[in-house]
Amino acid sequence: MKPVDVTTSRGAGVLVFIGGALGAFLRWAFTVDTGIEGSLWPLLVVNLTGAFALGLLVGYLPLVSDTTPSGRSGRRERIRLTLGTGLLGGFTSYSAIAAATVQDAGGPLGPIVYLVGTVVLGLLLAKAGLWCGARISGEPYGNETSGNSANGASGQAGTTGEVTA
Repeated sequence: MKPVDVTTSRGAGVLVFIGGALGAFLRWAFTVDTGIEGSLWPLLVVNLTGAFALGLLVGYLPLVSDTTPSGRSGRRERIRLTLGTGLLGGFTSYSAIAAATVQDAGGPLGPIVYLVGTVVLGLLLAKAGLWCGARISGEPYGNETSGNSANGASGQAGTTGEVTA
């Protein structure tokens, strides 16, 4: 099987699609298996778990070799697209929070507390995940000169238009 070329939008889209389909399935399976489908609690657990996992992935990614054993580069970018954007993007559902809180609104304050609490807790858990991932990878958290710089593990386009990992 030929490896996916992440330098094309089609290749990146395939990775995101595969990860997203799996992530959406896992979210659905979690809400069905809990027996409390339609409740806000499974959605909260999914979103907070996903926020932590994404932080952990981004913090850990510099440890992963960017070259496969066969010598192909771009491994970190493929992992980031498949697991970060795809799987965790499909697993979490911050957009579903708005609909669920409006449906379950017991009063005007409940939905606001839930929305703000979810976002704040998500940010705190993402930061905790980044810290844990950096500790595991040995990269100092927040060090811009390390492999986790703005143009390092983030997957942003470089100056020549190539996608870096």
